[in-house]
Amino acid sequence: MTDKRSAYERCVADLEMARMLFKRATSRQNSTASEIHRVALDAKRLEVKLAAAKMAQAEYHLDALRARIDYLESRVARDRATRREEDELEWARGALPVNTATVERLAAELDQRKQELNALSEINLVSADAAA
Repeated sequence: MTDKRSAYERCVADLEMARMLFKRATSRQNSTASEIHRVALDAKRLEVKLAAAKMAQAEYHLDALRARIDYLESRVARDRATRREEDELEWARGALPVNTATVERLAAELDQRKQELNALSEINLVSADAAA
């Protein structure tokens, strides 16, 4: 049987599972620091994956919006656009800045998650070096 959920939905489900495992690991008395760190690292990797999936979806929709604007502009330029298409073009032009800003915000969020993952990974290296 194939999984028909979107990449985004799978990431959300995986992240929720990782958060549950992290909560379980931190609440147990016998959890080691390395075990907690490993679970936290896994959760952070999933956060990066989720942020990338959200950004990819937003980029896809932004590209579709830009393509639609191009199409509608060409229809208007050739005097072949209907009133509905002219209205849609007006709406799409207004929606473009908001969608562009959303992609930029999601790109910044992805960069932030990657920095957090790198910092968490470096903690592991420092801890391993200190123990050696």
